[in-house]
Amino acid sequence: MCDIGNPMLSRFLSPDPFIQAPGLAMSHNRYAYCMNNPFMFTDPSGYWFESWYDWLNPMHYLGATMDFINDNTVELRQQMVEIGVPDFGVAINSAGHTSHYVGDHYVSHNQFGNNYAQIGNDAIADARYQNDFANNYSNELWDYGGKLINKVWNSDFARFCVPDVVYINGSGVLTFIGGGGGDGGLALPLRGEDAGMVYLYGTLKGKAGLHGGASINFGRSNYLGSVDLFDFDTTFKGNSSGIEGDHIIGASISASEYDKYGNILLSIDIGVGPSVGGSVNVGAITYATRLFRIW
Repeated sequence: MCDIGNPMLSRFLSPDPFIQAPGLAMSHNRYAYCMNNPFMFTDPSGYWFESWYDWLNPMHYLGATMDFINDNTVELRQQMVEIGVPDFGVAINSAGHTSHYVGDHYVSHNQFGNNYAQIGNDAIADARYQNDFANNYSNELWDYGGKLINKVWNSDFARFCVPDVVYINGSGVLTFIGGGGGDGGLALPLRGEDAGMVYLYGTLKGKAGLHGGASINFGRSNYLGSVDLFDFDTTFKGNSSGIEGDHIIGASISASEYDKYGNILLSIDIGVGPSVGGSVNVGAITYATRLFRIW
């Protein structure tokens, strides 16, 4: 029984034990006797239809004689189609490798197979469209979600709660009327193009006042402008001015120079340590270098 189909030909294949080796997968040829249905006939030998040829041949001559007698070949051929004779007509090539259908049976089955294949293709195309639609919809959701998160994160309220930059440092100061100080630590921008990059920085300060001691400080910085314009390298680094005071617990506030957009970076920190007094920065400059990126 046929168990291998050829979708390109809309035909099932049957093993040929005479022409090729029956044990090979290639020993399957296209035989007309299958009628495009593997459950309609079983022909182990592969030559069952040759017996029908001997029976059909004299009927062909009988039909031709009747055509001649009645002189109406078209009508008789139509009648022969109705009783199914063309469904069993075969044309065998000289090598005997293949047989082909003739008549309406072949045409109708072939057309049905093509239509069925087209239905399958349409279903696959529709499934691909649905998959593309789902992927595009998912991408749009991710894009919308990303834009929403970005909008909320960069809102004024969020920037008030969570600063644009956080930092930690250790500082020391010694001034009597005039003097100096410095601090060094790590800074992490949370917004802007440099968000997620950890910086190692240090600041050298010229001081005026009465102030001495050392402390560990935690601070935050906010860019007083649109977050889209914030550049860590041109605002956190460079020249700044500020004021600070300590009595075991201390605090300081400083501001960068104006950037090219007319905005500044305002920094506030709180520290603790054996320090007392107060001073004003009469000249301060910050240096920074990138260490590694967290995200």
